[in-house]
Amino acid sequence: MNADHEKMQAKYRVWKDLTEAYEAHISAMWAQTAVFDDEFKDLIKRMEVAHAEFMAASKPFIS
Repeated sequence: MNADHEKMQAKYRVWKDLTEAYEAHISAMWAQTAVFDDEFKDLIKRMEVAHAEFMAASKPFIS
């Protein structure tokens, strides 16, 4: 594995972990044990940034 691939994998794991936290929060909202609060808004922003970073790190493999 080269450094670019390792970087992409690391960015993917961050995005995946945040996405799993997002999905868990959505499920908790459906169960009425969580709300759409500032913490959740921050999670969404962090997930968006992580996705953009993953996509940028993926460029060498899809271009």
